[in-house]
Amino acid sequence: MMVSAAGAGRACPYCRFALKEGMLVEQCDSCHALHHEDCWADNRGCAVVGCGAQATVVASPTEAGPRTAEASPPPPPPTGAAGGRPDRNGRGMFIGIACGLLIAAAGVGGYVLATGGDDANPSSASATRAAATTTPAATPTEDVTETAPSEPTRDEIESTVVSEIQDIIEFSRRGRTAVQEGRYEAAIRNRERVLARLDALETAPGRLGRAQRKLRQAMKASLASDRNYAAQIDASGFDALATQRKHEFVELWNPVAARHSATTYTDGEF
Repeated sequence: MMVSAAGAGRACPYCRFALKEGMLVEQCDSCHALHHEDCWADNRGCAVVGCGAQATVVASPTEAGPRTAEASPPPPPPTGAAGGRPDRNGRGMFIGIACGLLIAAAGVGGYVLATGGDDANPSSASATRAAATTTPAATPTEDVTETAPSEPTRDEIESTVVSEIQDIIEFSRRGRTAVQEGRYEAAIRNRERVLARLDALETAPGRLGRAQRKLRQAMKASLASDRNYAAQIDASGFDALATQRKHEFVELWNPVAARHSATTYTDGEF
């Protein structure tokens, strides 16, 4: 719907900017609050707190994870030679003790051989232990995995988009000059290239993103107007729409451009 004289001056519940008479807006079916078209689209519904039509996001239920396998019962204790009964004469225990003694003796003998009888020379043994503790660790291989580059910040994205939009607007001025000189085919080609560059441009967040959409709408209306002029058809309706969208773009663009030291505009410059 369009804003009437009675509704002009009301603040949009989403961006808090005043609505203007004749502007196309969205009205909430529940609380009847008026929103800018882009604000309604950005919020995906009414922005009035407590309104029944306010946009909500419902998280999808998480899927249940796989059930863990039940712990298997411990294995049965080892059985003796006679159907699970312990060895009557204790032969198993004797063999185990004997094996343990043999292993211990082998370990002591190996230590003595390795140290070369350094028990008689405590200083030599101490030096050997000190050398062992001070041995440098093996150096890591040179093949180190590189860390992924960090994502650009919001300010970095804005700065890039602001620079691109400024170049696009400067280019679009050629189309405006071509219209004023009656070279409508040249103006049409200019508007088409402007729209292609805007479509390829990354969408910025927040206010700058809304400014991008307004500029694209203004260029589409200008293209339709230029085509009507070339066909000698009345283009006043498209001219009015292009002027309105350019004005809305300028209101969104100029504060962002000033923050990034970029060029500010009026709606009659491009």
